[in-house]
Formats: sequence, structure tokens, C-alpha cells
Amino acid sequence: EKSDDVEVKVASLVTLNHLDNEKLEIIQGGCLSAIVEVFHSRNPQLLERAIDTLLMLSTEYQAQEDIIRNNVLEGMVEVLGLNDERLSMKALSCIYELTQHENKNKENFINGEGLTPLIVYLTSTNVVLRKLAVKVIHNLSTGLPQKYLIEIGQSSAIHYLVKLLDIDKPAILLQCLANLSAEKSNQSIIVEAGLLKNARRYLKTSDLRLQELILRLL
Repeated sequence: EKSDDVEVKVASLVTLNHLDNEKLEIIQGGCLSAIVEVFHSRNPQLLERAIDTLLMLSTEYQAQEDIIRNNVLEGMVEVLGLNDERLSMKALSCIYELTQHENKNKENFINGEGLTPLIVYLTSTNVVLRKLAVKVIHNLSTGLPQKYLIEIGQSSAIHYLVKLLDIDKPAILLQCLANLSAEKSNQSIIVEAGLLKNARRYLKTSDLRLQELILRLL
């Protein structure tokens, strides 16, 4: 019965996307806790509705406190583990929005073991998924205490970011690496991952921004 109530509640949210006062009702009415419950389900249609609603709320300042309190980001980690490309694209888009400014959301994502599925998407052959994963890593690499930079460094994220320099646009990748290099222990990991073989190429580029980033890493 509880499951049915949650399904009806979340399904009704999709019709409210364009109304600011309705968004506030969603926040104040405790529907975020219902959305978190949905993340434990395996119903793709219901999950998609829940993510769409969160994506709508992700830019609402009034929603941030409730999103943090309900630890929405940990629920998102479960969605990433389902290996459903459509849901993963929506989930990564939502995670990107939620981690742009709120450091607590970044911490909740990492503490919820979000790095493990996120790194899988760094290796995806789906370009959209891969680029979304890089954008989330970029958000996570800024504004957090050193212990989180260390955790990112101890994952295999740095190795995959360096590998992607051979196939994807380098600016955001180099920016991620530069941000992560603020933690001293990550500097040796970046070198070990093979950055030096790319250094000469970017030092010769006419793009001054790329030159600046590679110099920060050397």
C-alpha cells in the first residue's frame, strides 16, 4: 500500500514542472522523501519520473536544504548502478546540477560511494554519458576538503581522465586534473597516469588556456 501511495505521489509531480508555486508545494509537502523511496525501486518509468522532478527542482534555491537533508545524492548512486543508459543520462544530468554549487551534495555523493559507478561511465563508449561523468568529476574537484580530493585520487578517476586526453576535448579534463593536483598526493598519480606524454602537445598549442593548465600540472 505504501508503495502505491509513493507511486501516485511521484507520478503526479510530473505535471507540475512549469509552476513555481507548485514546486514550492513539492518541497514543503515532503515529497522529496517519497522520491528517495522510489530510488530503491527497480521500476524504470517511476525512476524516470522521480529524476525528472529532481532535475526540475535542482535549480530551486529553496529545494537545496531539503535535497541535502533527504540525502538525495546517495539515492542517485543506486540509479547509476542499474546500467540503464537512459536513466543514467538523466541521473548524471541531475547529479551535475546538484553538485554545481552545494558542497554538501558533493560530500553526500562521494560518501554514498558514488565514485565507483561514476568512474565506470568515464570508460563508456557512449560519448554523452562519458562527458556527463567528466562534468560531475569537475564539480567534485572544487570546493571540497582535502580528504575528498585524496579519495578521488585514490580511485582510478585520474588515470581515466588522462586517458581521455587522447579522445576527448582537453580543456575540462586538464581543468579537473589541475583542480585535483591541489592535493599533493595526487600530483604523483597524475604523472604516473601518463600526463607527460601529452605535455609537449599542449605546450605547443596556440590555446593559451591549455598552455596555462598544462604548466600548472608540470
